[in-house]
Amino acid sequence: MSLQMWSLLVLLTILILILWVVLPVTVSVDPVAAETIIMSKPAKYCEISLNAGVWTGEPSRSAPFLVEKMAIQAGASATVALALGNAYRDCNPNELPAEVFIGVIKTESNFNPKDVSYAGAKGIMQLLPSTFRIYLKAYPSLFSKGDIFDPYENACAGLLYLNDNYEAWVGHVKDRSKAIDLAVASYLTGVTKLKNSGYSGRIYDGNNYVSNYLNKVKTYARSAMQVTAR
Repeated sequence: MSLQMWSLLVLLTILILILWVVLPVTVSVDPVAAETIIMSKPAKYCEISLNAGVWTGEPSRSAPFLVEKMAIQAGASATVALALGNAYRDCNPNELPAEVFIGVIKTESNFNPKDVSYAGAKGIMQLLPSTFRIYLKAYPSLFSKGDIFDPYENACAGLLYLNDNYEAWVGHVKDRSKAIDLAVASYLTGVTKLKNSGYSGRIYDGNNYVSNYLNKVKTYARSAMQVTAR
């Protein structure tokens, strides 16, 4: 083999190694069934660095009527807002901030309880039927209708799912606000996929898909918090 050919082979090898190291890890962002995250405890902390700021670390307001006020100001009907207030009261064991709850719903469905995604996620918090059934079975007293499109029952299951995400991270992070960041990001991807990606801020074919989702939730959450100050 000529020297020129050897040189070309070496350059190609170096280029492949560079691409292998530099290119971001990708993860799927299809809706994640709760089976993949419940009791899935991350082995290490995946940092999420954003310019959007962090959660306050404490529930800003816990009264259901303030959740209703946030929801109405964000575009929900009175009936949906009432259901969300009740779900926040009944299905939030870790007292996640009300504005986070509202921010996720605004991002997922814009308060449309009949919304169905291309991937089959349904209802106001865009749950897969398999995820909804897990909470229906685990907490039968909360789901008398068994209806994924019922705004209370869907929001209740979605909020419990968000709480499970939070519990999967809270023992592995520096503070509560970062655990909430990761819980929200995991609502999109699942805890296991987010952990296994070694999250670096660049996910999903080189785009900041998870970061963009989290930024959007935070934007809506800040707007919701402004309502409580009026």
